Amino acid sequence: MYDLERTKKTIIIMFCLSAVSLILTFIGFAGGGEELIRYGFMNNPGHTILMFVSAGVFIISILTGFGFKALFKDITEELKYIDSKKQN
Repeated sequence: MYDLERTKKTIIIMFCLSAVSLILTFIGFAGGGEELIRYGFMNNPGHTILMFVSAGVFIISILTGFGFKALFKDITEELKYIDSKKQN
């Protein structure tokens, strides 16, 4: 049977990156991103930039993680099919 350990580790890393970027998004929102959303101006642009960049990284990493997870399942099924065909 084939081993897909690197794929499993990549999926775990992507979801950890998603969690970290979500936390940074909330930190950016609390530090100054709220002013931009609520009042339309920003006193602290660093926090606002952190909020938007972290939100973008969160969206990209969570979608990539789900994509890798779906591919992992498909590849596992295909490898099982190939193994069963070799044995017959």
